[in-house]
Amino acid sequence: MNKISKDLVDLSSLKAHAYLHPHPLDPDSYADIEVDWFSWIPGFDSRDLGDEDEEPLFRDNNIQLYNKIEEIAVERFNAALENVWPLLDSLLINNLSITIDVTGDISGPSALASYLYDHSDPQKGNYFFSLAPLYLHKLLVASNNGTELDLKYHTTWEHEFIHLIDHRSIEKSSVFRHSNLSIDCLRCYIVNYRDEGIPELYYLLKGGWPEIKNVQMALDKFTICLAAAKQKCSTSKELTYKERQEVLKTYDFYELGPWIVLNMLKTFEGGYHEELITSVIEQVEAGKVIEHDVILQVIEIALRIKPDEFILTYS
Repeated sequence: MNKISKDLVDLSSLKAHAYLHPHPLDPDSYADIEVDWFSWIPGFDSRDLGDEDEEPLFRDNNIQLYNKIEEIAVERFNAALENVWPLLDSLLINNLSITIDVTGDISGPSALASYLYDHSDPQKGNYFFSLAPLYLHKLLVASNNGTELDLKYHTTWEHEFIHLIDHRSIEKSSVFRHSNLSIDCLRCYIVNYRDEGIPELYYLLKGGWPEIKNVQMALDKFTICLAAAKQKCSTSKELTYKERQEVLKTYDFYELGPWIVLNMLKTFEGGYHEELITSVIEQVEAGKVIEHDVILQVIEIALRIKPDEFILTYS
């Protein structure tokens, strides 16, 4: 691992570290690793070759696959790092670690990747991520077939890097996430449109989200969804975990969030960015891809939106 400082300008000297979890060759990784945990991985050799055959987990071709997985994970991660580097170059970065979550125990069934804010330490420059089975499968299939990833999967790590930059705001929002109070559940619901909407701007401005065509469509759906969330949170002063999940488990944060953030940016900081944001919105609504430098400029502005300011605006 190369230690770097915030003055780094040569990205080639920054090396992320990826490791399988669990790893068959690491005795401390897991007590009883099972072949079935790996059999879903494209290219994994789980054939039964008879009593004289060695354990599939330790076959040479599978060991080569473990190394390939880690290399592929780092390759796309580093490409994303380069894409968003202008947003990161003021941060102290000593360590970037990716846990490749083979079993899905860390990530969950529907996740692609995660920035692990609760394990990361910006003051020491140590940042941790997880790569979920679903995304690993996409990366391996694309690599094996020599094809490009769909835009959604091509921008996954950029999304997570923007979470890294937004670390302090995510920490503040987590207070609402872990509260049993219904008012905090509603606050968490609202701020999630900010916390996921800002990173998802990268995908939207690169040409994503064809289902939502314009700001008005997003605002109309947001109004309906917000009213439903308020209704669910008005039943009692406290909510059970299951009741909170019924409010918070929705993909609307990703689908509508970037549009809601763009709409807010028109009047943000006294309307100083209105001309820029209006132009960007018009281009996106016309189906155009925004220039990369402009995307980073918009995200940089959006990251200055404070969670409590966002909640107050849309409560």
